[in-house]
Amino acid sequence: MNQPHKKDTRMLETLTGRWIKWASSPWALEAVLVFLALWLCAGPFMKFSANWQAILYTSSATITLVMVFLLVRTQTKDTLAIQMKLNEIIGALKGANNQLISIENLSEVAIKELSERYETVATKLLNDDAVSTESIVSHEIVVAEEEKKNAE
Repeated sequence: MNQPHKKDTRMLETLTGRWIKWASSPWALEAVLVFLALWLCAGPFMKFSANWQAILYTSSATITLVMVFLLVRTQTKDTLAIQMKLNEIIGALKGANNQLISIENLSEVAIKELSERYETVATKLLNDDAVSTESIVSHEIVVAEEEKKNAE
């Protein structure tokens, strides 16, 4: 399968960017309202026929399908950018758990288990009298070491 050329990709990127910008503007809402008004006004002239109904059903289904693809594309791009920013912050912060960089690539089960572990530790941190600025994992290690010492 051939990769699209960079020129084609840039053109598609520009086109979708413009479409998304327009679709999220007040002009898009006005266009939809004008279309609906014209469609409603055409109803009596078309005797509210099946063709009259098909115009709205077909146009709304087509626009909805295009918008779903555009939203998914935009969300995917935004999510990737956010993940990269978070990875940079985690990598730059002293004491942060670098194992969290790119955890979005883990399985859903692994992420749920990690989330539950963090939730447990976060609850312990909230219940502590002293406010701690250390990372959750650092706190978890300290607690585990203390429990190990107490067990001996």
